[in-house]
Amino acid sequence: MNEGTKTAVFAGIAVLVGCVWLIARPTEKGSNGIGIGDPGRVLFEKLDDPTQAASLEILRYNEELGEIREFKVAKNGKTGLWSIPSHSDYAADAETRIRDVATSLVGLKVLGLVTQDKTEHELFGVKEPDKEETKLGDKGVGLLISFEDQKGKRLASLIIGKPIKGSEGHHFVREPGRDLVYDVQIDPDRFSTKFDDWIKQDLLDLAALDVEKLKVKDYSVLRNTRGFQIEPKFDAIADWNGTDNKWELNEFLTYRQGGGAEALKPVASELLPGEELNSDKLNELKNALADLKIVDVRRKPAGLGADLMANEEFLNDQESVNSLVRLGFYPLSISGGDPEILSANGDLHVYMKDGYEYVLRFGNVAGTEEGSDESKLNRYLMVTAVVNEDKFPAPELEEVPEKPESADVPPPPAAEAAPPAADGDVAKEEEEEEKADTAAEEESEEESELDKEIKRIEKENQRKVDERKDKRDKAVEKVRELNARFADWYYVVSEDEYKKIRLNRGDLIKEGETAADEGFGVDAFRKLQAEGLKKEAVEE
Repeated sequence: MNEGTKTAVFAGIAVLVGCVWLIARPTEKGSNGIGIGDPGRVLFEKLDDPTQAASLEILRYNEELGEIREFKVAKNGKTGLWSIPSHSDYAADAETRIRDVATSLVGLKVLGLVTQDKTEHELFGVKEPDKEETKLGDKGVGLLISFEDQKGKRLASLIIGKPIKGSEGHHFVREPGRDLVYDVQIDPDRFSTKFDDWIKQDLLDLAALDVEKLKVKDYSVLRNTRGFQIEPKFDAIADWNGTDNKWELNEFLTYRQGGGAEALKPVASELLPGEELNSDKLNELKNALADLKIVDVRRKPAGLGADLMANEEFLNDQESVNSLVRLGFYPLSISGGDPEILSANGDLHVYMKDGYEYVLRFGNVAGTEEGSDESKLNRYLMVTAVVNEDKFPAPELEEVPEKPESADVPPPPAAEAAPPAADGDVAKEEEEEEKADTAAEEESEEESELDKEIKRIEKENQRKVDERKDKRDKAVEKVRELNARFADWYYVVSEDEYKKIRLNRGDLIKEGETAADEGFGVDAFRKLQAEGLKKEAVEE
């Protein structure tokens, strides 16, 4: 008898047993007077409001690996925020999803009773997954879902088994602790245990149009008998020219190969004849940053600041240091400076138009992507944000003119009483007094205009100072907000996304379309350049 025939026989027996049981079924009734096995019975009468659900736990068994995947999302009663306890309490974007998932159990009705014989649970795929007892080789283990309210009271719990052939959307199910197996209409795919289905996937939360500069630092950190060795390859800065809609090379630094102190000193370089920036790759990188999705997270060890500067306590904790190194991140001191975190596969700096930048550090492979074949790898990534101080230079202030010093004229000496002046003399004195008054008025007007100009300049200068401060304060606040999100986590991204945002020299620079036609291929120039550097190193 083949497996198909066996299954059909068992299914027939199960249906027959179910029919017999229907005749002599228990008389237990629900609160609505309907028997617990009767069609139309609502399975979870207490779950009448999906917003009551404050936590969801899912246990999914993988028969091939013989292991149970546990997933839980819960709401903090004090803060009202959702998190994922099974992933170190990472913040969840679950309010709407929990409500939608819980709704699928509200009013869920029994469509038919299949069996009450627990020996048939494996046949219908409704064996309860047990984190302690379930092992490799077990068959017929179902998907267990459980909802609780804020006080930890169980609202609903269900084991979803195999689909029922011939009844689309119907599955065998049972409640934990009961032997009865029911026919219900339910979609088990709604109960995802994939981490990225329950979070805000957009890692960087940036708009591609706001990226104005990219800095690629291509280097490797290798382990040898003496510790770790840094092998820098190149640093390149590419600016986005929004006026001409093109990328322009701002800086290109290369490094001597072969190790030693000289290898860490950058050498200013230029593109060779026939070389050009690969705009397609840079545009692809920029768009990939705007759509960079989180696959998984790991919590960082304590003592590693948001700026990724390692304090002394952290460096003395070998377990914490080892946790970094395993993932491809190395607390190293360059040229005797304070230790900083270097990466196994280089860095990328992303400069935004509003004056802050992202720093992405590329670590080691993080295993395979869930639900994919073995070729679908993931990659560890660390992210920080910093203020780009170059965007906030001190404003050019207009010089404020100085007021002229007023002459200190001593009062005239007391004079003896003069004899009465003649009529002609009186007229002359009055004329001189009138001229003096006119001159004083003109001088006052001049001082008034100067005061106005001084006030205008001071006001404009203050406006420039305030404008710079306002823009920088916004950048500082944005950096604070981003680092509050990034500080505690190693992120995991797919290898496909990693390849889009981690450019090597061949990605960044390409041979121009006319180079080969004009008789100078880039490969030939690079060979000559390498030979020249070797010769120069020997001569030195």
